This record gives sequence, structure tokens and C-alpha cells, in this order.
Amino acid sequence: MIHSKDIDTCWGDAGGVMGPYIEKKIVYGLLIGIVSGLAGVGFYYMASLVAHIVGYAMMSSYGGWTPDLSIYALEASNRIIILFVLPIAALISGLIVYGFAPEAEGPGVDPTIEAYHHMRKLHLHLPIVKAVASSIMIGSGGSGGLQGPGLQIGGGIGYSIATIMKLGLRYKRILMVAGMAGTLSAVFHSPIGAALFAVEVLYRRDIEVEGIVSSLISSITAYAISTHIMGYTWFLPRLVYSMVKLFTPVMIMNYIALAFLSAVFAWLYIQSFHMVKKLVSKAGISGLKRAVIPAVMVVPVAIIGYYVPYILGSGTGMLSQILIITHNNNLDVNIWGLGTAVSLLLLVLLKILATSLSMGSGGSGGLFAPAVFIGGTLGLFYGIVLGSPTTGIPPYFFAYMGIASFFGAATNTPFATSFMVAEMSGDYYILLPALISSLISNEIIRYDTLYRSQPIRRPPTILVTPKELLSLIDKNVLSNIKVWELTIRDEIVLDKITDLEKIREEIIRRYGETIIPIIVDNEFYGVIDLRKQAIKQYVPRIDYLASIIDALELMSKEQIDYLVVTKGGEVIGVLTLCEIIKLLSSLIYEYQLRGFIRSRNA
Repeated sequence: MIHSKDIDTCWGDAGGVMGPYIEKKIVYGLLIGIVSGLAGVGFYYMASLVAHIVGYAMMSSYGGWTPDLSIYALEASNRIIILFVLPIAALISGLIVYGFAPEAEGPGVDPTIEAYHHMRKLHLHLPIVKAVASSIMIGSGGSGGLQGPGLQIGGGIGYSIATIMKLGLRYKRILMVAGMAGTLSAVFHSPIGAALFAVEVLYRRDIEVEGIVSSLISSITAYAISTHIMGYTWFLPRLVYSMVKLFTPVMIMNYIALAFLSAVFAWLYIQSFHMVKKLVSKAGISGLKRAVIPAVMVVPVAIIGYYVPYILGSGTGMLSQILIITHNNNLDVNIWGLGTAVSLLLLVLLKILATSLSMGSGGSGGLFAPAVFIGGTLGLFYGIVLGSPTTGIPPYFFAYMGIASFFGAATNTPFATSFMVAEMSGDYYILLPALISSLISNEIIRYDTLYRSQPIRRPPTILVTPKELLSLIDKNVLSNIKVWELTIRDEIVLDKITDLEKIREEIIRRYGETIIPIIVDNEFYGVIDLRKQAIKQYVPRIDYLASIIDALELMSKEQIDYLVVTKGGEVIGVLTLCEIIKLLSSLIYEYQLRGFIRSRNA
């Protein structure tokens, strides 16, 4: 009889898709989806409450419920209060961040990506600190969105649950991605797009395939929870257009032209944000004193927002209203008498400036929602000036293409962003046009990105010996990782010594090409190496509390690529070189990349 406690092989799902490994992904995905979905809904209402209070103080006539302060401000009779509220809110938000969780500063996506790739800890209180600080900042008019903080909140939830359940680093990473997808789906109402975004945003030119299953399950679960609580609504208004015209040659030329325009402004958005971050870092201020920086930097945002309230808050609710008005042919955005088209272009530039000052200074919020506003407004500008006159398609159609091409390029997530646009509008027919624009604009931007922590690609499988691996990596990192965290806990339990050749195919189908301990009559018998179809009874052993450095040194000494892991004398699994390489291959890849860059600069 073959018994598997935990199918979690060196090669992922290995020989089959059934068994405890996929079951864990489903169970963990559901668990993370429930928790992150509730957290996302709570975060949304928390930010909405702050915006509602500020809107009431501004004597706004808007009677709805939204975290986007720009809607309240546009209909407020006492807008001057924003000049005082926003800097004070930024200061309070900063004190909360730098006093309790400094890693929660700024958009939050970069620290989450870093934590994923470099095994950085996400403290248990991080989701709470991020939610409170971001709600105060965004709800008071800071130009930022809920989605970036939502990703960090979800990643923190996944990491915290994995820590509480004492899961290894591999599952911590999977649960982090699932949490990111869950909160994003709950806030944006985009289950497929959110799941794709969580696995695509981790790299500039690749996706994290191992996290797809759990991310999808988590995202769909969170979406179901959020729609049950908040109601089923589309994030953006439905489109009305002639489908016959979607793929005419002139339309395709417009998709391409809009992609180039979006790439230019995406580059401007990226450079503007990072320029402010660089200036702030040069100030050399740390600790609680750093909370003063966002409070000072949002003063220009408050002043601009007083005269042009469109740029306050996340902007997504305002964009939705603009598109509804455009759909009804009543668009009247005319700033300082400049006319509709020029006013829209001015809003794009002012929103880029406001977001860079609000978030680049360390303010707690996200870059996603402002990018939706910028991309949608830019697309609407293009539709009015060129798109609609040349195609007969309503100009607001190009706003959706603008969102996909602008944000897809700015974050190197063309596939996820295109799906999100389709789901936010409730129209999957626009998926292909969105992909055309988004993929082209992403190719123009290529390796530049808002999220500089993104590696270029998933690290390749690198074949090295334990001795070579020790020479390449930072021992300070490995000394903190214990053997048990990477232990594969599969085992074959037999009632008596069996002819393993007879059940070889079943073992391969279940486990793939890996190394598995054999337990006979409750005693350790040896290991079966399915790569070589061989049984080995003597295998070096290592205690589960030993460090990965110790494991690599033992492997190097014994000239073997796997060890039996013991706890109190009992065999609990195996540690393979493959598992260590998979975990640390990003470090090796960065090491080799730095060497390549040095060689080019020499």
C-alpha cells in the first residue's frame, strides 16, 4: 500500500494533478480567499468612511458611498477645507506607518514583491497598519488607490496564515500570491484579472505559474464574498458600440496608435514617480521624522485639488462618472476654459503629478487606481481627438483601451490588465482589442516599470553542484532558513517489503521524478530515487533544525544531491538540492545578471 502524507515534489505537481498537493492548493486558496475577501471589503468601507467624513466636512451634496474623495469634492461648497485636511491626514498616516510598520510606506507592491522573492518577513500587524494608514491617506484626498495597499494587505494575510500554520517557505509564497489576488478581486470585482495580476506582477516579462491555481480559487472566493456584501456591480459603465467595427483595419491602426501614446505617458508616469522617490531618499530622513515628508509633499496636491478636484483621491469613481456622462453625450469637463480635449489632457498630467507627490513621498496608497484614471482619461482624450472621428466608435470606448495599454505598460502586466478591463466593464468582447494595445505599449516600455523590485524573468533551472551553490549565494540569507522549511514530506509506507518494480508506474504517476523515503513496518528502509529507478538504503541524515548552509556543506562532502531529514531520530522526509535551487535561484540569477552587467560596463 502506498500512502502519501504530502505530495509536494521537487518538480511541482510532477507526474499527476491529483493528490494532497492539489488539494492543499484548493483548501488554502479557499481559506485565503475568505480572509482576504473580507479584508478587502473592510478596507473599502474603511476608506469610504474617511472620505464620507471629509466630504461631510466639505459640505458636499453627494449622497453616495465611495472611497474616491474627488466625487465629494466636485460637489462641495466648502472645498477649502482640503487645504488643511490632506496635509494633516498625510502626517497622521505617516506616523502610523513609520511608528508601527515602516515597510507599509508608499504603494506597498514593491515591498510585497521583495518579500516574495527574497524571503523578507511580513509582520502579522502589517495588514492592519496598511489598511488604516491607506484609508486615512486616500479617503482624505491623497492621490492613490486601494489596490496597491490591497495587494500588500493580501500578501501579508497569506504570509501570516502560513506562519501561524507553520508552513514552509514554498507555501508561504503560494499563500502570499493567493492573498494578493483575493484582496484585489474583492476591491476591483475582477476575479480572473486579479488572479492573473497577482502572478504576472511578480516579474517584468514572466508569470509565476506555481501560484495560478491557488490565486484563481482565492480570487473567485473573494469575489463571491465581496459581491454578496457589496452587491453585484460593474466597476465601470457598460459599453455600447458596433461589434462589427472592432477589427476593421482602421480600428486596429487606432489600437496601435493609442498604444504608442499610452507608452509615452506610462514612461512619464514611471519617471515622475521614481524621481520623487529618489528626491525623498536623498533627504536622508528616517524614523518618525519621515512622516513629515508626505505631509509637506501633498500641500501642492491639496492646492491643485482645491481648483481641480478631479485629481483628488483614487480617481476611479470619478472616471466612472465621466464615462457615464460621456455615454449620455453630456460631457462637460472644461478646466479654465480650455475646452474638453485639452482639459482631459491636463487632467492626465495633473493626476500624474499628484500621484507622484502623494505616493512617491512615502504616502500610503496605491498606483493602480490613479493609473486607471490616467489611462481612461488619456484614452477618452484620444477618442475625442482621433479615435471617434476616424472610426465612428464612441470616444468612451477608447477610454477602456487606454486603461489597458497605459497600466499594462507601466507595470508590465498586459494580460492581467486586459482581463481586468474586460471584467470591470462586464464586456469580454473588448479583451482582444485591449490585448492588442496593451501588449504593444508594453513592448515599447519593455523593462521599465513602476515596480522596480520585479525581476526580469522567472529564474531558469540552473544546474549547479552544492559546492558551486555555496560560492554563489549569501550565507547570511541561508543561515536563517532551516532544513524543515524545505523538507519534502512525502513517504511510501509499505506493510512489508514489496517488489517496487511492480508499482513503479503508480509511484511515478503520483510523485514524478523525485526522491521518497520508504517506510516498512514503521521502520525507515531507504529511499527510492525515481530519477534513476533505484533504491538506496544508506543516505546521509540531517536534523530538521539545521540550516540550509549545513545541508549544502553535507551534500558537498558526501557528493550527493539529497539528504534524509530527521526529527528526534525519526525520518520525516527528504531535502533535495533541487528544492534549494528553486528557492534560491532568484539569488543566483541576480548574481549572474550583475556579473553580466559588470562585464558589459567593463
